[in-house]
Amino acid sequence: MTVKAGAAAPSTNNYLRLLADNMRQCAAQARQGAVHRKLKRGLRIVFARIDGRCRLALGREAPSTPGDEEIRLVCSAFALPDGAEPTLRQAQHAGLTFNVVELIWREVNHDG
Repeated sequence: MTVKAGAAAPSTNNYLRLLADNMRQCAAQARQGAVHRKLKRGLRIVFARIDGRCRLALGREAPSTPGDEEIRLVCSAFALPDGAEPTLRQAQHAGLTFNVVELIWREVNHDG
């Protein structure tokens, strides 16, 4: 899977950064450490942080798949570290099939 370079509208970048910040805050307070958002055009984003391990999943109802540009923009908004490689899989939820791009990485605490 390739992730294309390109520029998105500044408002899209700002929206995604705010969304990422909000999802990180909500995940920190969530009982199971995960938060889910469905965007207007059908992209679903799940962010989870449990014991320093982070998971970012982007999904679309099959047969659609998250696009390379979507993946790049969302990864940028969440400031994923270099080396976080996307994997594609299918998942079932509420009787629907989703094509999911998943990235997993470990966050390192840089405090003291």
